[in-house]
Amino acid sequence: NSFCTLLAVRMQLVEAVHNAVPVFAVVNARAWRPTEAAFERALTNIRDPSYVDRVRRFHKGHSSARECRHHEMDDPRCFVLGQALLAAAFGAKAAVLSSPRSDACSVLGDVDVRRTSEGRPHIGHLGTWFNGNISHAGGVVAFAAIDRPGFVVGCDVMPVELAPPEPIAAKVVADFFDLFRDYFTAAEWA
Repeated sequence: NSFCTLLAVRMQLVEAVHNAVPVFAVVNARAWRPTEAAFERALTNIRDPSYVDRVRRFHKGHSSARECRHHEMDDPRCFVLGQALLAAAFGAKAAVLSSPRSDACSVLGDVDVRRTSEGRPHIGHLGTWFNGNISHAGGVVAFAAIDRPGFVVGCDVMPVELAPPEPIAAKVVADFFDLFRDYFTAAEWA
């Protein structure tokens, strides 16, 4: 059941944060099939009103947002799940900072998650450089976070065709990944 899967992912995030290791999670948003009421409850957990407004305005494939059934659409569900993953990890980190020996985990509570000029979430003002990144595409949500001075984490997901119409040579795959080399520093690529 999708709720148990999400709960397990949340617990893995909390454990990774408590153990001070890099955090990474991938969730299949299509497995989460909330009712409209459950989706609205999930929206209330997003603290930034402009983000909630973005979800409510979304109407890809519809003439207006009013016609949308957001709880049945991939993009809004992915967005809400990404924010839930962020809340779980950042809430856990804030709990560790306020009480290192506690097993308690807050889901943000009064944590002031700030954003860089590029929109990257962090809680650097709490004496840590815990920062994260969310990506979603094709019904999949990825979340990564790290607490290492001087490091900024990133993740990206994209749908790929698993069964190509014809065999793909290893060189073609290597050439495909080489396209991305220019987007990374030498350290990131390594």
